[in-house]
Amino acid sequence: MKKIFLLLIVSFFSISSFAQHDVYMNFSDFLFQVNTVGYRYHVTDHTSFGGDVSFSNKGSMNVISNAKEHSYFQVSSEYLVYFNPKQGCDKFYVGPNLAFRSLESTYEYEYVNGSVLDAKQYVDNERNVLLSLTIGSTWRHSSGFFFNTNGTLGRSIYETYSTTLPERN
Repeated sequence: MKKIFLLLIVSFFSISSFAQHDVYMNFSDFLFQVNTVGYRYHVTDHTSFGGDVSFSNKGSMNVISNAKEHSYFQVSSEYLVYFNPKQGCDKFYVGPNLAFRSLESTYEYEYVNGSVLDAKQYVDNERNVLLSLTIGSTWRHSSGFFFNTNGTLGRSIYETYSTTLPERN
């Protein structure tokens, strides 16, 4: 039990590959069955530039919707400014974030066709370009591990939606 608890604690931390670069995974996304991998390059002790890729497989993310299946993909980039860092690019930060997101959801519904009840599917496709502001904080350990928490507030600046309906007999 102690080993499992230790593994869970360590899984919430990220590993810094070496001094000027961070490679990370967002382990909290596993709660929503999303995988996130990111990279940050520390330009100076007060600034960094980075990006990440998030994705999920078909059939996941059912916790947040009544859809039968989801497919999710997001690519984002960010520029962060750190205030009063101690170990280079740590502590409180703020910066802009630009992201492209694609979401496909498959839904099932039933309707009456004469006296027969038919089950049909339709597919929603959503694509967005998002501009946002990221605010957060990073805590670094001398061993290279770091813990990051952040929040993002933004707006979709471009979006498209399409729905594919089944053929009616």
